[in-house]
Amino acid sequence: LNTLDSEEFNGTDIVVDVSEPFENVIERKILIEKLPELISKLNETEKNFIYDIYFRHISERELERKLGIPRKTLCYRRTQILNRLKKYFEN
Repeated sequence: LNTLDSEEFNGTDIVVDVSEPFENVIERKILIEKLPELISKLNETEKNFIYDIYFRHISERELERKLGIPRKTLCYRRTQILNRLKKYFEN
């Protein structure tokens, strides 16, 4: 019996990724857990924008056509929304 085994998983199946510091892994997991709550604070337009880019995987070019805005504006909006999410996360 492997000391890492439990009822939930087989310890030999654990693969440790040493290329990323453990603190970063923990921060990312916490962010992933909080993400739905953070996104819910955005207005509908911003939510749709984030879902289109990151969950529906719509390319910037397609989004440009869909929204009828230049790519520079699209990038600016994305940056603004991501900065707002970052502030929500830090508070």
